[in-house]
Amino acid sequence: MNKKWLSLLLCLCLMLGLTACQQAQPAAAPTEVPATETTEAPADTAADAAAPEVTEAPADTAADAAAVSELKDTDLLMTVNGQQVTWAVAKPYYDSLASQYSVYYDMTLPENVEMFRAVAAENALYETLLMQKATELGLAPLSEEDKAAAITEADAIWEENVTYYIANTHPELTEESTEAEKAAARDEAIAYLNEAGFTIEYVRENYTESTILERLFKQITQDVAITDADVEAEYQAQVAADKALYENDLNAYVAYNSNVDMNNMYMMYTGQGTAMEYAWYRPAGFRGVKHILLSVDDALMQEYQNIQAQLEEQIAAEGEEAAEGTETAETPETPVTQADLDNAKAAILASCQEKIDEINQRLANGEDFVALIPEYTMDSDNTYEVCVASTDLVPEFVEAAFSVDTVGDVSAPYISQYGIHIVKYMEDIPAGPIEMTEEQRQAKYDSLLAARQDEVYNAAVEEWESASTVEYSGLVISYDELLEKMMAEEEAAAAAEDPAEAPEVTEAPAAE
Repeated sequence: MNKKWLSLLLCLCLMLGLTACQQAQPAAAPTEVPATETTEAPADTAADAAAPEVTEAPADTAADAAAVSELKDTDLLMTVNGQQVTWAVAKPYYDSLASQYSVYYDMTLPENVEMFRAVAAENALYETLLMQKATELGLAPLSEEDKAAAITEADAIWEENVTYYIANTHPELTEESTEAEKAAARDEAIAYLNEAGFTIEYVRENYTESTILERLFKQITQDVAITDADVEAEYQAQVAADKALYENDLNAYVAYNSNVDMNNMYMMYTGQGTAMEYAWYRPAGFRGVKHILLSVDDALMQEYQNIQAQLEEQIAAEGEEAAEGTETAETPETPVTQADLDNAKAAILASCQEKIDEINQRLANGEDFVALIPEYTMDSDNTYEVCVASTDLVPEFVEAAFSVDTVGDVSAPYISQYGIHIVKYMEDIPAGPIEMTEEQRQAKYDSLLAARQDEVYNAAVEEWESASTVEYSGLVISYDELLEKMMAEEEAAAAAEDPAEAPEVTEAPAAE
């Protein structure tokens, strides 16, 4: 478990308790709770894994709960290369995971307790194994100076989470609040964190250990290198893949990039997930355009939008009546017509006609459209790539962009919810690969380096694990046994539903 994982886990536990929002599984966890039901996520979409299905407790919950024996800190779970690993090592993992997933799993059911204990024990196994290797390589223990620095960092994270809890549960507290009120809120925050499996001592110990494991990672991956040729090869491979997908499918290209926009916006607001890349091959059909956006009187625009919305509702209702052969139960007291909409549109254009005429005259006199933009527009972002399938732009703007046929032509005024658009057709954007910016090239380099480092490190960990001797006490089942049991239960359930067909086995996440 690294520092980033612990920080995220603390914050996620807080958010889970404070907002009861759906919890995504942290990607940095050494071993995660296997999902009871697998949902396939869209390609390249991160952090959108479906939440596990809630397991409901049967009527005799109390009896089942009693059947789960309590574990003491001194209870032996396993030995790893002769080193004893007790429940005290695994318990913090169990408590934090149970706190996160208790929304989805009934923790009074023995099978759920067994599952979470197995996952916690696997985390404890890896913690022990990695710390053994760090000690062997002379990376542990830390010097007193380094240990003090780790504790200082841990204390800062602890205080951030205490402050976060207080701010969200006691917004009434101010600088003028009494010391007793502030102390009570702080005690409540600490109690909440403790209940979620976190104590200041645990966080300090974890950060100390994380410092050691970070050094282990750096030593094992110190010779990993990525060259410019590696970056270029990855780029060319992605271009080829995207060309196959989008060269003849403009709609798919637009839909994919829209999905990237939504994913990256979600990531920006939540801090969760992985940033997606836009498609690296652009199909034919795009124009480069610039526009002048004129502001419109608010009252005129509101009137136009109200009439437009009412007319659309009327047309939709009439369509439903025609399809169903019925009459509308309620007719608007004052129905609107296309003429009303045309009049509202004309009023908007008339309000800006002097400015529109001025722009047209200056263009007729040979002035550069681009030079006029700063003088008239209220849109700071003024260069757009647009195609007939564009969904990230208002339809009126797209219509204006394709209302002219020749590069250099300027459209008539088009009205949208944002104002009046006057669009110039600047260029045809050719189909082909989209060049990387230096920032994108660096991001691709960083991504390849991280992936290669993880590959090398994980291979080393697997080698260490295969060379290790792990003996379980039988008090908790191993993670491998848990996966085998879950797969067997799934096969049995599938066979019971349709004995004629062979069951399709759903793979559970592999332990890292």
